Amino acid sequence: MKAAVTQLRSAGERLGKYEIEKRHAIESENYDRAKVKKEQAEEYREAVYTTLNIDDLLERKGKLDKNDLPGGSTLQTLPPPLTPQEPPTTTPHSPPLQITVAAAVATVAPPPPHPPSIPSFLPPARYPNTPPKPPPSPPRSPSHLRSALRPHHCLTYVPDP
Repeated sequence: MKAAVTQLRSAGERLGKYEIEKRHAIESENYDRAKVKKEQAEEYREAVYTTLNIDDLLERKGKLDKNDLPGGSTLQTLPPPLTPQEPPTTTPHSPPLQITVAAAVATVAPPPPHPPSIPSFLPPARYPNTPPKPPPSPPRSPSHLRSALRPHHCLTYVPDP
């Protein structure tokens, strides 16, 4: 179970990267690329669920004795991430872009030997010229509201004779 949790965590990180790439594509109005990233994330998620036998681990079809054995089920390694691809440009007469699982599996590259770095096409976490946000003001008590509800008397200053 611990191995499955560890592998699910790394799969979640990969899915998060697909989501970031999709959002960046949307911000740059490259909707074809965003659609490809969404489809890649869905296909990768399905491949992970199949590889890790999530249905068996969750025991959706009833209690499974093999989950309670000391060795448990043998986990396979996660499928490698799908390689990023730029969608081909389509003309008005060409069919819409479709990616199948077979095509995705055929384009899978082996995982890198070291952790991947953050892609350089992502925007910085905070733009350099953006000043930091000021700290929030302390909460005010409701007593300041009571004075606003009371009638105010206009006083006129009259100097002493």
